[in-house]
Order: sequence, then structure tokens, then C-alpha cells
Amino acid sequence: RVPNYPNAIVAAAAPHQYEFADGMLAFFDAQTLGFLACAPAGNKPEGIASDFDGAISCINEGSAMDMEVTPIDVEGSMTMCTATGTPSFSVSCVTKDLAPANFKDGKWKHAVEYRVDGVRLYGPNANNVTYDLEPEGGAFTEDGLYQLVVMQDNDAYAMWDVAAGKYLFMKGFGYDAIKADTSDKDDKIAIKNS
Repeated sequence: RVPNYPNAIVAAAAPHQYEFADGMLAFFDAQTLGFLACAPAGNKPEGIASDFDGAISCINEGSAMDMEVTPIDVEGSMTMCTATGTPSFSVSCVTKDLAPANFKDGKWKHAVEYRVDGVRLYGPNANNVTYDLEPEGGAFTEDGLYQLVVMQDNDAYAMWDVAAGKYLFMKGFGYDAIKADTSDKDDKIAIKNS
């Protein structure tokens, strides 16, 4: 739903043909299927969410460095869009990566601190937090004030303050420690907690 627009809207994410380049978002009228607008997104856009009141977000995974496919490391990000139907459909979008400048003052941490908080970091040196994060999905809170950004490969999440236009924090989901007997000492497949 977009304020003052008569029909529902469909937002579609389209990655660029080149792995290292940014993708686009396309917006369509859900009833007529007519094209309404296009807007830039981040690298590898995939997860789209809406607050059903004109705010639309797209989570952009980014691309890890691979000398055969992606000769540069491209950070993951979130594209936040504001759509309106007055006088006709229009949309404005900004893309924010998970970098110090996009966090509230004092909320950014060093890679070691994020690891202590359970954020899984990896990569060539695993110390460039911004480039080691791979956001993949997200959702608005019910009141539309915040956006949860999930980084599945990092076992982590970040919280975005919609009004402030800043990330509030980032943490790991955590896990339950298990002791598993994965040996073949009993000559059969019987993986179980020990």
C-alpha cells in the first residue's frame, strides 16, 4: 500500500548482469500490471519488505571477492525507499551499507568486538566488517519504526531506525552449544548429542 495511490504496488528486485555492479528496483501497479517507476538498489538486491504505508526496503547481499567472477569485494547494504501516490506514483530511494557512518554515534564496533557479540566474520582477513557482512533479508516492525536486517551467513542481525536513518546496533543470533558424536566407531550412521 502506498499513500494516495489507488491500487497495491508490486516491487521487484533485479540484479545487474555483472556481479560487481548495483542492481535496480522496479515498481508496478498490482492491478493493471503497468510499469510505474525504477530506482537504483545496491549490489545483488534480493529481500524486499514493506511497512504497508509507503516505506519499501530492499536488502542487497553484496558480492564477495572472487578473482574469476568478482574482482572486487562489494559490500552488502539496504535500500530504503519512500513511495507516494500524490499526484501520481513516485519513489525515492537511498542505499546504506553497514559502515561506521551509517550507525548512530558510538554504536559502531571493531571486528573483534562484533565477534564477541556473536557476529560471524570471514573473508581475506575477516577484519573489514563492512565487506564481510552479507545481508539477505529483513522486515519492518509492526509499527514501521524499525527495520530488521538479517545477515544469514554471518549469523547476525542489525536494527535500522527508519526516522533517524541510522543503524542502532548489530549482534549475532547466538547458538546452543552441542556435543555431537559424529564418529564411525559403531560402524553405522548414528549422529547424536553425546
